[in-house]
Amino acid sequence: MNIGLILNVLVVGHFLTGCSGIAMDAAPAVDKNTQAQPSANTKISRDVTSWGRVVSHWELYPDGRYLQQEFDFNDGKIVSEKTDLKSPKTYGQVQSALQPLHGKEYIGCSGAPTDGPTSVYRWQTNGQPSKLSFYIGCYGVNPTPDIQLIHDAEETVYGLIPWID
Repeated sequence: MNIGLILNVLVVGHFLTGCSGIAMDAAPAVDKNTQAQPSANTKISRDVTSWGRVVSHWELYPDGRYLQQEFDFNDGKIVSEKTDLKSPKTYGQVQSALQPLHGKEYIGCSGAPTDGPTSVYRWQTNGQPSKLSFYIGCYGVNPTPDIQLIHDAEETVYGLIPWID
């Protein structure tokens, strides 16, 4: 058994659960006398990929826990990881901003450069899972109603959960 790997898992686990004060992988605490909290399956997330590699990721949970990560393009290792605690109200507002996109699976365009990144959002609307991929290179090229929908949603989302520097 690789002791270095075990220590790495313990240190990273301690960082995510102890030092930050926000346990990202753990389910929210549930009081037996109250209604159960939503599961991790209800998180909202966004991945940005370039040439098939994830370069950035964020996720937001119903209780307000927020994780953002950036990855090295070449080796896929995490180069930046930050956590924050937003309000449960923020989760609802982000979910509402994405709701008009429910049912769409891909938004693309013609005439855009072909070497740009792709974004993938995952969320739930009325208990139904949604996954939307869109080509970021479409911004500013042949604007369509769908491109405007994703642009409006992203303006709202990033107004609510700005990138943590």
